[in-house]
This record gives sequence, structure tokens and C-alpha cells, in this order.
Amino acid sequence: GKVGRVYYGTQVAVKPPTFLLFVNDRKLFNENEGYQRYLERRLRKDMGLQGTPIRIMFRESNGPKK
Repeated sequence: GKVGRVYYGTQVAVKPPTFLLFVNDRKLFNENEGYQRYLERRLRKDMGLQGTPIRIMFRESNGPKK
């Protein structure tokens, strides 16, 4: 099967905090609720957003430029 890869991410909004992650295949991330929860927990911990609603969006990318 195909493996999901996150190439990079950026914060695109503040209220609510919204993160846009560039990935190789959006379907792999939208269909995997467990991985979405993992990403949300990591973002909350790393960015100090405990108790704040956050949004995570995925956009397909061809990968990093070489």
C-alpha cells in the first residue's frame, strides 16, 4: 500500500488556529482518523494549544523541490 508523507506544514489562520499540511496523498490522511488525532495532539502539545479548538487541513503536493 501507499505510505502517507507530510512534506511540510504552515499555520494559515489564528482564530481558530488552523494548520495546512502538504502531503503526498490527501485521501490517506482524511480517511485515517487515528493519525489525525495523533497530529492534533502533537500540535496541541508542541504549540501550547491545550483547550483550544484547532483545525488541520491537508493539501496534496508533489513533494519538496530539489
